[in-house]
Amino acid sequence: MGYEHVGRLYKKRGGMGRHARTPWVSRQFALNSEGLLMYFDADNVDKTPRGSLHLPRSEAVLSTVEDASDDAPTRHMLIITHIQGQRWKLCAETTQDLAVWRDKLSKWCRQGRGYQEEDGRKVDGSREVATANGVAAAAPKVLAKPQSAAAMLLRPAKNPPARPGGARQLNRQASRRNSQSKVGKELATRAPSGEVAKALVVVNLSALVAWTAATWAASIAVVLLVNAYVAALVVRGFDQAPPASETLVSLIVPPARLPTLDAPPRRSTGDALGRRSKSPHAAAGKAAARAPGGKVVAGATGLREVAFDEQGGPPGTWSVAPGSTFKIRQVGYAKSKRKAPSEDAFFQVVSVDLFDTDARVNRMSDHVSFALPTVKSPDPDVPSLFVVNAQIPSETGPLRVKLDADGHGYQVLICMQLTERTRRELELLAAGGDVEIPERRANALKLLKTYCRVAPDEPQLSPKDRGRFKVLAQIRNIDEVSIPNFAKGYNGKPALIAKTGMLTRSADRSLLEMDVNVHAFGYLARSGLQSIYREFQTFILSIGFVIEGRDDSELPEVCLTALDLNHLNWTMAVPL
Repeated sequence: MGYEHVGRLYKKRGGMGRHARTPWVSRQFALNSEGLLMYFDADNVDKTPRGSLHLPRSEAVLSTVEDASDDAPTRHMLIITHIQGQRWKLCAETTQDLAVWRDKLSKWCRQGRGYQEEDGRKVDGSREVATANGVAAAAPKVLAKPQSAAAMLLRPAKNPPARPGGARQLNRQASRRNSQSKVGKELATRAPSGEVAKALVVVNLSALVAWTAATWAASIAVVLLVNAYVAALVVRGFDQAPPASETLVSLIVPPARLPTLDAPPRRSTGDALGRRSKSPHAAAGKAAARAPGGKVVAGATGLREVAFDEQGGPPGTWSVAPGSTFKIRQVGYAKSKRKAPSEDAFFQVVSVDLFDTDARVNRMSDHVSFALPTVKSPDPDVPSLFVVNAQIPSETGPLRVKLDADGHGYQVLICMQLTERTRRELELLAAGGDVEIPERRANALKLLKTYCRVAPDEPQLSPKDRGRFKVLAQIRNIDEVSIPNFAKGYNGKPALIAKTGMLTRSADRSLLEMDVNVHAFGYLARSGLQSIYREFQTFILSIGFVIEGRDDSELPEVCLTALDLNHLNWTMAVPL
């Protein structure tokens, strides 16, 4: 790959890394001829980049600061602002290095305007950026920092100077987010200080009493009683109504959740089924077509199918993707860890629906009318239809949850049908002609048959046979979207659905449904999902499902199905 420029820069860590003892890390950067800026751990730019940013597609804005903050390793800083308001902060060793990088990057970036630093300083954009021909502008003027968060909050807003449309909106969002964050942190820190102080006083007095009581005959009982009393006071203190300042915090920095959602009343699953959803989408009049029996017609909720295209499709559409989209386990995986593109999938997606629910709804086949399969399975164990019901929360939720965790959220319903090729191979397998089935599919087909027969009784299975259902997800346009760098490292990684999945079979054995309760995922997984909720409408998201093969008699794996979701927007969800 040809590079326009390669060199060393310091990059400030993102996310939680910015709070590390060394928030700045020296990286090897490379800019190619298409405007793709990449950075690497080592000097070898032929390795896989640690992170990348396509400057033209992300509508990047370049700013230059020649008097960087005190925590920066040098005084020469470049700031690249993405379309979503995130920023890459880069420092050069010398003024000459700064000028070279500024000249190279200005070819692909728009000129920056005023922005607000994390420490509250505001840079005058009129004297900030080099021109496109590489001539450096004057050093930026740093305005005075506001005296307090309260003054910042109560100060009347001033009209900003005229700016180009895109840069104006981008920088206003970034400045507003930073100012809100600082005000919220200051108020949130002060709000519970009185409660904390009272709790600490009680703890200290109780510790003194407990130490004195150690000489008594009933010392153990006294210590237990004192500790119970302290615990009760602390819990009671933090369960009381929040002070006025906390209410102000909730107005300035609302809890992380989806846009356009109000806090819905929590209901049981039965209540949710008995009534229409009271979400804003339901109020807007969205409704799915229903069959005569009152069931929702699968595929009639607004998400439509389009032909597969590696570049994606129109917003709110889905496509059947080839099985080779995903690399999966091959023979000898236990030793070699080798993966290769999958063979043709066993099933093909026939409908995708998005529902808005007040509480989780299992066994969607009881509430959705699926079309009769055009290909019927010849095997009593393998179903003609396989349905995956992903139950996704709209909020992160508490730190610890139970397996039956519930709440408002969205349900992505994917219905897939057996392919004609798989039907023929199942007939050969039943007739004892498995030698005619390609070796690269035979083991996975036998595993599918076994899984479909025993998995609905999974609680009684041995540990070796449990939790084999895997979900594969990868963002095709990963270089064009703004998501945290740590999340990019998980792109395409499989997720094994163990205790949070439940497989059920229809009475006529023609349909299997896998309900995946994302509400019960770990806190970090739920937080990570929440952090990219707003970005889903920019994703071309490829999804696949696999039954995990664990020894060579079950390998190589073959995808159950693969599909693309193009720019999914949660506001398209309809009430169930």
